[in-house]
Amino acid sequence: MDEENVHEVSRGLTLNQAQFLRFQQRQDKLSARLGQLTQVVERIALARAPPQRAHPVPKRDVRVEDEADQEDELPEEKERPVP
Repeated sequence: MDEENVHEVSRGLTLNQAQFLRFQQRQDKLSARLGQLTQVVERIALARAPPQRAHPVPKRDVRVEDEADQEDELPEEKERPVP
């Protein structure tokens, strides 16, 4: 590493180390801010969303089902005496 590019700053850090440290600190602040903004957006989205309701179950016409079931059934065989 060139001598001219290495500058000592407080706490015994080089210039590159100090810049990297500041970069990490800014990144942490931005990450925290993004987390806060995400929470706000989620709250807004939930506040605007219509309440979730169960879908109504359609009522079945029992009479029609009974007629269809009767059509599907085989005619009952009469019992015959065994000779």
